[in-house]
Amino acid sequence: MGGLGKTTLARQVYNNEKIKAHFEERIWVYVSQNFDAVILFKKILESLTGETIQHGSSRKVLLRKIKQNLEEKQNLKAKRYLLVLDDVWNEETEKWDDFKSSLLGISSVRGHGIIVTTRSDKVSSIVETLPVHKLKTLSEDNCWSIIKAKAFREGDIPPEFETMGKIIAKRCQGLPLAAKVVGGLLLDKSENEWLSIQDTWLSNFWGDGSTVSKILKLSFDHLSPPSSQKVLCMLFDIPKGSKSICGSDNVLDEIHQARYMSLKCVGDESCAISKEAAKYVRVLLFEGKVFHDMLLDFKSLHVLILKGEDVEKLPISIGKLIHLRFLDISFTRIEYLPDPIGKLYYLQTLFVDEGYFKKLPNTLKHLWALEIYNLEKVCDKEDAKSAHLFQKPNIFKLKFAWSELREGEINDENVLEGLQPHPNLKSLEIEGFKGRNFPLWILKMVVHDDHEGRWIGLNHLREICLTHCKESDKIPMLGHLPHLKRLYLHDLTDVRSIDSSFYGIGSYSTPSRSHYILSSLEILCLGECPNLRSIPYPSGQQTHGFTNLHNLEVAGCEALTSLPSEMVASCAASLEILVLVRLNSLTNFAEVISHLPRMSRLTHLGVLPFSDSSNFASYEEFLDVFFRGLKSLRALWLWGHGHWDSLPDWLQNQTSLSKLEMLDFGIELFPEWFGKLTSLKKLKLWHCKKLKSLPSVATIKKLEIEIKDCPLLEQR
Repeated sequence: MGGLGKTTLARQVYNNEKIKAHFEERIWVYVSQNFDAVILFKKILESLTGETIQHGSSRKVLLRKIKQNLEEKQNLKAKRYLLVLDDVWNEETEKWDDFKSSLLGISSVRGHGIIVTTRSDKVSSIVETLPVHKLKTLSEDNCWSIIKAKAFREGDIPPEFETMGKIIAKRCQGLPLAAKVVGGLLLDKSENEWLSIQDTWLSNFWGDGSTVSKILKLSFDHLSPPSSQKVLCMLFDIPKGSKSICGSDNVLDEIHQARYMSLKCVGDESCAISKEAAKYVRVLLFEGKVFHDMLLDFKSLHVLILKGEDVEKLPISIGKLIHLRFLDISFTRIEYLPDPIGKLYYLQTLFVDEGYFKKLPNTLKHLWALEIYNLEKVCDKEDAKSAHLFQKPNIFKLKFAWSELREGEINDENVLEGLQPHPNLKSLEIEGFKGRNFPLWILKMVVHDDHEGRWIGLNHLREICLTHCKESDKIPMLGHLPHLKRLYLHDLTDVRSIDSSFYGIGSYSTPSRSHYILSSLEILCLGECPNLRSIPYPSGQQTHGFTNLHNLEVAGCEALTSLPSEMVASCAASLEILVLVRLNSLTNFAEVISHLPRMSRLTHLGVLPFSDSSNFASYEEFLDVFFRGLKSLRALWLWGHGHWDSLPDWLQNQTSLSKLEMLDFGIELFPEWFGKLTSLKKLKLWHCKKLKSLPSVATIKKLEIEIKDCPLLEQR
């Protein structure tokens, strides 16, 4: 998991005075997902020499120069070195053995050291020669201590802030990076701003590989508007004894080893940041004009976000930020990127504003994620084709977005037709498309190779998200995609039915796959499709679908009359999350829910099958039959109605429950048995208009409670 402090701990070892005295040379290499021996040797040589090594050098040449550099400074006497390989993802033993054997050949001296940081247990087992040091998450108290130290430098903490702070600390999931970042964000914030951060801070965190990027994105989302000072500096992860400085150019020289920085420069003067300070910065949010050489000192920069209407071009020197991985220029008026940007071998993600941006350079070969917004400003298909996305095989993730608030002619169909990606695409998101019909390449999930005159399937797709496409009445054919794992369909207000072609039976499917429809799908979320009436399911004894589905959510489909029982049956054994809410027209809920006893892995459940006129007694009796066998639930969302004045008795048997959300219940008091929920840690109460009091004091002490729109409670 990212954000645990692996890199920070390795850096402390790397900079330790005893380590410096023991090893004549110390080499730090950031590896990430591309474990290429030649690239690693190039980075090692750059670390030793302090110079940029051009691409193209052979392995033999690089190893010879590394060996020479390790010897030449002390009369050909070889030196011991410490090599840190940071953030290694490679799980192929052969690649590691090949890299290690080459290293052994550059020096006959014994006593070298290698430190590897990784998120993968498999990687650690491959490289392990000494016991592995596994970092553990922090306790909630430790996270709160970090937040307090950063948000309140001195003095007492008001009680209302402490309550919110402990909730935020829990949301940090034990990650020191999250605690450091949010502590910095909370500094000098009002109570309302604390509440806003409390509600959003890592609320949808699931601990996947993008942990660090989620934390950084949330931190930038909550940045305060820049002040009127010439320079505004926000610093996180500053070593003990350092200073957080806001002020003029001269005092900025006092900044020491800041890794996250936000700068605003006013007028035509460049911001004077010392080379010593700049070289440590990994993430830079910069507002103001970008001058020719001002970025050159940020040699370790990984993330660069530029803002400002007067920013119209990037300097050619951008090509020297060789570690840059993420570039966001969507808040600028930049129309073209300079060709040297193609030298940024590790650049993976680029955000642009299509309203100003006109063309991607042909030199951009290594980009893997691209999000394009304001596509309503693109003239036509030919204009869209100028992006040459089909010719960019390394772009694996694409997002196309149109603004909701727009006027004038709708040309979305032509524009999307011209944005055909390369067949290597793995993730596709379309937002705000207002065309009546999706182009053929979307409907069939195939792209046309004009050069070879043939259609090619997008068979590498892992993720598809269609959202706010309110005019389209058809859902594309998807069942033939062999590797599709995540499917999100949201706010498709004109879709009335899902055709059988959705499952991919017929064209573009092989005979064997036609019997295993969407069998690799893990997440299916279908929401806010108010006119959707039917979801067919292919019949036949040889049909197997959704056998790997972990998460099924259907919500806000008020016209849906039937949810295929066969579909739910096919995923019952694998299902971990099931949410069925606001399905007021559903007639076969009993049949669907009858599969609950087979859902042995189910941990998260949310249900509201009935209309406002439903009788509570029938609701309780109905669900008691099916819920009695569930013992593994950890999270439960219950939607009720204002005239339901009690909680279902079967709830007291859910002793493993740690999170309970109750919405729209008409209860006045909690039942005495509520204290039996001994594992409960989080209770959320929404729109319970008649609720007068909370559970017993003994129960409350161990709970994190969130209350919204419960007027009788809020008055107390």
